Amino acid sequence: MLRIRSTHVPMSVYRGPLAMAVTALGLSLAVAVPEASGQDAAEPARLELTSSSDAAKQHFWAGVTDALNVFPRGATRHFEMALQADPNLALATVLHGFTAPGLTGPERQAEIDRGVAGLASASTNELLVGVAFKAWSAGDAPTASRAFETASELMPGDPYVASYAAQLAGARGDQTDVVARWQAVADAFPELASPYNNIAYQEFGRGNEAAALASVKRYVELAPDHPNAADSHAELLQWAGRYPEALDEYRRTVELDPDFDQGYMGAAEVLVLVGELDAATGLIAQGIEHAPAPATRVAAIRAMANVHMLAGSRDDAMGQLEQAADEAAAASLDGAGAFTHEQMALTDAVLGDGRFIAEYLQEAAAIQGDQTPVYLGMAGLAYAAAEDPAMARDASRKLAETSEAPFWQSMSRSINALVLLQEDNPQAALDELQDTDPSDPVAQAVMADAYERLDRPMAAAVLRERVTGNRQINLANPFWAFAVAHVRAQ
Repeated sequence: MLRIRSTHVPMSVYRGPLAMAVTALGLSLAVAVPEASGQDAAEPARLELTSSSDAAKQHFWAGVTDALNVFPRGATRHFEMALQADPNLALATVLHGFTAPGLTGPERQAEIDRGVAGLASASTNELLVGVAFKAWSAGDAPTASRAFETASELMPGDPYVASYAAQLAGARGDQTDVVARWQAVADAFPELASPYNNIAYQEFGRGNEAAALASVKRYVELAPDHPNAADSHAELLQWAGRYPEALDEYRRTVELDPDFDQGYMGAAEVLVLVGELDAATGLIAQGIEHAPAPATRVAAIRAMANVHMLAGSRDDAMGQLEQAADEAAAASLDGAGAFTHEQMALTDAVLGDGRFIAEYLQEAAAIQGDQTPVYLGMAGLAYAAAEDPAMARDASRKLAETSEAPFWQSMSRSINALVLLQEDNPQAALDELQDTDPSDPVAQAVMADAYERLDRPMAAAVLRERVTGNRQINLANPFWAFAVAHVRAQ
């Protein structure tokens, strides 16, 4: 654990930037601030916690490490232990509210507000960091980013503040290359593991597979006992098509922490990719059991339903979705509940005769309305799959008018193309699909169908392989599941 040195500085040093950040959040600057204490000029300033409890400080920084390593359940445990050791450690209250799985939006904000209020008797550095997290939680990333930037300038020796400043740099308009930005953090703080996680995913996204795997291995070396390091390594091995090695790393995540639900879900992804659906459902069941929050659990149950859909089991798929809908309602997860009913409509269209599409969509609309892009996209696909051209085209038209996002524009065209294929007009379907989003698996699947009907089997085969061979899958994504089911049915 890093030793934290004194970092109190005169309020006049950052009254301007702190005042701007606090004012932007509607807070008052009329707080009691401790007097500045001296600090060795040779030692770059780090964040000092206002607490006399060494145990509280140790758990706090362990929680921050887990949070940076995308392990909210571990972070939450440490923040709770920090508060047990020192209930007045207000910044721990802020970060507990920021990270704890399962809190509703109002509950999360209330806890963060309580923590920020408690920072009135803490240091100005702590107050600035608390303000940054409050803004971030409220969805005001630019204010949060500027607050972290100011904090990193005032505490240049703090690796955690530097990490958050780098993470949100884009929100303040920083145009620095992302890999270079994270490498600068890694170079400044060689003991810090999390920058290598960010570098690895950025490099993989740029097609630099070797650099990505080298970076994620460095992440594992620096955080050998952290489940997220093993999980990142496993995921990039999966994306590289190295399935046996990926499975080994996913297994290691749950050896490190049996409650790390993403380890079970990641291993299930690999098994789906190699066609072992029954084994995948067993791992998803473990992911459901270990889910850290109701929303995560509902998503995992929907993933189970998608795998059952790929296996052609309507009863099993719909049973899982009914359970997901019930649990979403019990936890007041409106978005998840609406999405689940929309997925039920799509599943009924793919595996049934489509008689219940309207009923499921009505239930979804009663929760979040019938004009969201997700609703219209799912409705259009469901009606197209059930060969109801009028309803499919109506949903497609509304979707195109509702969102200009490339994905949804592509989805609208895919729905239209499905209808055109049912009308035995594959060339018109292919024309409709020109310039669609290349990352859209539904467009790829429908385009493959059009090529096949135009007697172009090689082109169709290439697109089918893109759909079924996509290693970067999300089992809870019904659009992906629909595309795979459509390809397999061709």
